[in-house]
Parts: sequence; C-alpha cells; structure tokens
Amino acid sequence: EGAAVVPVAALDRLMSARIKLARIGRELGSGVAFRVPCRVADPAQAALSAVSETLGHSGADPSRTDLVLDYASIRDERPSSLRRHLAEVLQGLPEPGRWRSLVLAAGSFPRDLSAIPRYSPTALRRGEWELWSWLRGRDLPRLPSYGDYGVLHPKAAQASARLPDNVRYTVGPVWQVVRGAHSGREEADQDFLAACAQVLDPVPCGDEFIRSQIQQGTVPDPAQWLVASLQRHLAVVLRQLEDAGS
Repeated sequence: EGAAVVPVAALDRLMSARIKLARIGRELGSGVAFRVPCRVADPAQAALSAVSETLGHSGADPSRTDLVLDYASIRDERPSSLRRHLAEVLQGLPEPGRWRSLVLAAGSFPRDLSAIPRYSPTALRRGEWELWSWLRGRDLPRLPSYGDYGVLHPKAAQASARLPDNVRYTVGPVWQVVRGAHSGREEADQDFLAACAQVLDPVPCGDEFIRSQIQQGTVPDPAQWLVASLQRHLAVVLRQLEDAGS
C-alpha cells in the first residue's frame, strides 16, 4: 500500500492557492497540510490570523489537516525571544486538539562552514532540539511533534562536488562538525579521517558508512558524506524521540 499524497498549502501564498490546495485534498481524500511561516520578528498574532483566515476561507476540516509551524532558521534568534513567540503561537491556536497533526519545524545548522577550522572537531548547538525539549516542560494546550531540517540550513543549496569534505555528526544536543580541505592529497585525507574518528559515538547508531570509511582509510565524494551525516542524524533523532516517549 503506497503512501498518501497530502497537498501542502503555504500560508504566505495567495489565498486562492490555499483554497485550491484544500479542495484538492478533499477530492483526494487525503486532507491538506498548512505550512505556517513563523518569524520571531513578527507578532505571534500574524501567524494565528493566517491560520484562522485560511480555515475560514478554505473550509478545511482541522481533523483532516496537518499544521506545520515552520520557524525555518533559528540560528540567529535569541532563545528567550524564540521561546516566548512560540509559546504565544501555541497558546493561541484555534481548536488545538482537533488538528490531525501539529508539528514544529526549525533548523539551526549554519549555511556556511568556512568559520570552522579544518581537521578540528567543532560542536554546534542543535537549537531546534533544545527548543522542543524546553516545550516538553511547559503547560500547553498541545505539544507539537518535533521536526527539523536535518544537517542542512533551511535554505542550503544542493551539495557541490567542489565543496570541502565535511562530516556533520549528531551527538545528543549538538552536531560535531569536521571540516576537511578536499585537496585530494593522501596526507590531508588521513588528517580528515583521524579527526572524524574523534567524534564517533561509542555505540554505533546510523553511522555505519562513516565508520567504514574511517576503517578503510578512504574519502568519498562530499555528497556521500552529506548523505551519511543525514542518516546518522535521523537515527539519533528517532532514538531521542523514543527516549522522550514521543
């Protein structure tokens, strides 16, 4: 049995487009997903009004609608301001218990890794995981499910073969980032692999490819490192959500 196709209506698009996508969802029997762009610089009421207006005009049934609160990149946001804004949005949602699903999506991975020294593992905070973990202790009408942008900036371009080798290794609440030079020199490759070995978790979890390359002493294409980093990230997040009881 195949996966259901759910139309996604971004609430920063024209209302006519939102209405059309909601109608398509009804015709398909799949319902619709509303992606709500949330910006800390804007009042929380702006996001709430977009939700209410779209519900009113589209006739969408909340019980057949997925609601995604998309904060995109939160890397440069002050945690206190971000938390306050998100709490206001969640407290003000219309009919919070009726939505088919409620998801918080955000990302804090940098767009550019040039500031990270080569061959030196550098820890970067996973701000989106910290934010969702903070929410779990709050008194809310409904706790949203966790969502992130993996090991990429929300607006990251497609990986290029000319990018330096880098591993983005998820460990608990941080990423351990190892940046290489992609010079093709064997000495540089070995320095890069040695740095990667420093960040490995004692217990393997979704990082088989990374471990195999270290053991073999081989450095593949940067795009393969990116895929391997994403596999590791997904495995860790699933384990974290299981531990959190979600």
